[in-house]
Amino acid sequence: MNEHPYSTKLGDIGFGRLFTMVNYKGAFIRVKSLDSKWLNIARADDEFHVPIVELATGHLFYMAKEKPCYIFPGEDRK
Repeated sequence: MNEHPYSTKLGDIGFGRLFTMVNYKGAFIRVKSLDSKWLNIARADDEFHVPIVELATGHLFYMAKEKPCYIFPGEDRK
């Protein structure tokens, strides 16, 4: 995955970093999850998935850490 524009794995992207994903339109950011018994949508990161937010909608969902991503110019992975 060296020279391909989608050469970064989602699990390697730091919190608050802007990125796009293969087969998905739009921009996303990685977020920290809440582990709360009162919120059904929130859970801690597991060993395979991380929480992300789609910027256009604010939709929170979990995606595989292995998902190929593209970091926007000027953004750093961490």
